[in-house]
Amino acid sequence: MIIWLVLLGIASVQDMKTRSIHVAIPFTAMGIGIIGFVMCDSRSLTEMLIGLSIGMVFLCVSLGTKGKIGLGDAFMILASAFYFSGENILRILLVAGVISFVILVVMHLRKKKIKELPFMPFLFGGSVVVLCI
Repeated sequence: MIIWLVLLGIASVQDMKTRSIHVAIPFTAMGIGIIGFVMCDSRSLTEMLIGLSIGMVFLCVSLGTKGKIGLGDAFMILASAFYFSGENILRILLVAGVISFVILVVMHLRKKKIKELPFMPFLFGGSVVVLCI
């Protein structure tokens, strides 16, 4: 999980600075996650496939909306299947969504206009919360 948090942390900083992440980050997360899953994960293949299906939904939404949800976000959600169960991925997304909503409300109250908001930092926050509970 430390590797996941490090890669997600790097992606978060990059997403905040450039509004994109380098393609190597999610694919590195996937590669390391696959190795970890094969070597020492106690989850079943079915549990991992459920997580992958959640990631595939986000990938399809990203492609279908022409990037309203970034491909980097979708690929990192897809990569999360190698680290978390489908249930925990949904928890991460819920926490990330709530945190991003709160930030949007605060920014709206401060009269700051927002065209887009990087989601990777919220995925990082959601991952930390889920790992801590």
